[in-house]
Amino acid sequence: MNQEKKHELKPKLRFPEFLDAGEWEVKPLESMCFLITKGTTPTTLGFQFVGSGIGFIKIESIDQNGSINCKQVTYITEECDQALKRSRLEENDILFSIAGALGIVALVPSHVLPANINQALAIIRIKPEYSHHYLMRFLNSHLIQSEILRIKAGAAQLNISLSQLGNFQVLLPARIEQQKIADCLSSISDRITLETQKLNTLKTHKKGLMQQLFPAEGETMPKLRFPEFQDSGEWEDHSLAKISTRIIEKVGDLFLMPVSITAGQGFVSQAEKFGRNIAGQQYKNYIVLNKGEFAYNKGNSKKYPQGCIYKLKEFQQVAAPNAFICFRLKNEYVSGFYQCYFEANFHGLQLQKFITSGARSDGLLNVSPDDFFSMKFLAPNKEEQQKIADCFSSLDELIAAQAQASDTLKTHKKGLMQQLFPSVEEVKG
Repeated sequence: MNQEKKHELKPKLRFPEFLDAGEWEVKPLESMCFLITKGTTPTTLGFQFVGSGIGFIKIESIDQNGSINCKQVTYITEECDQALKRSRLEENDILFSIAGALGIVALVPSHVLPANINQALAIIRIKPEYSHHYLMRFLNSHLIQSEILRIKAGAAQLNISLSQLGNFQVLLPARIEQQKIADCLSSISDRITLETQKLNTLKTHKKGLMQQLFPAEGETMPKLRFPEFQDSGEWEDHSLAKISTRIIEKVGDLFLMPVSITAGQGFVSQAEKFGRNIAGQQYKNYIVLNKGEFAYNKGNSKKYPQGCIYKLKEFQQVAAPNAFICFRLKNEYVSGFYQCYFEANFHGLQLQKFITSGARSDGLLNVSPDDFFSMKFLAPNKEEQQKIADCFSSLDELIAAQAQASDTLKTHKKGLMQQLFPSVEEVKG
């Protein structure tokens, strides 16, 4: 009789020195820990947050790369910390989010101490024979994310109990291999952090340059001008009605892709944003929008509370919802120049005086076309507009390239983790 071959728990990719090291162990997380506990909200015990003192860490304090952002840390008093002494943090504690955005992981460094946590975070304090760096990486792996998805599927509320957390199965090679895996992934994480910092530096530079190349409120000339325009005089004030033409051409029987606008991204297909085409019977009344033309989405968002304006760059021709206010700039005005105004939400500062109440029942802001086109913008001559537009276009290309570099590293890290840890199927097998 043929016996079924025993399944060995090994990753697909292994460092050369561990190829013959045998299979990995499986242990419940709780067996590796001194402590698994969660925090408490100070206000439930009658305490208030203060301006300085003991650090208090929430999910929002943890960056995407798993580091704790000190700028996002609030503070409690020593008296409050004493009342919450069970959840005081120690160096190398692992934080794991157990409510809301599940599965966010961070390692506690010494420079954030003394500190405490709220009830959405759990402390995992492991025994010295295990690598906290390895465990942090494992808890951030596809294996744990798969377990979180399983818990979500069977839960009415998005939370993980401490007992569920303690029952997580941890896959363990020998300690020396744990450290090798942790060092490898830490190196990539450090590179991602560096590339993200470069991206943020470029974005900050662009924001500062916009403040220099555009006049401050109440002024008619910018602080910084290109040399050839130093003596070109003050910028002129024009209404949007003067510099643009409203677009009202309906789609009718044309077959165009229905789009929407997201505040952080711009134009996207409705199928991408909503998972389906939501135009329905209104499709024929949608507006024909061509590349280079603009649309104002009256929906409010955190980034654009008074609605956002985007130029169509992603597609040649689309069908825009007739709830949008669409327009094109006249030939003597440079679209890239005015796009900077819209990106900086200069339009929102003007539109807020027309918005007398919250969103209507359809979720849109109460902005009429007349009010919209009454907005005014300062501008120099066309040549200077083009120079400024070209400057920011070059910066946008650098930012896009840097964002791509960061995303590529993140994708590489994700793929590498799937190779360095056994797959979900191997674990189940």
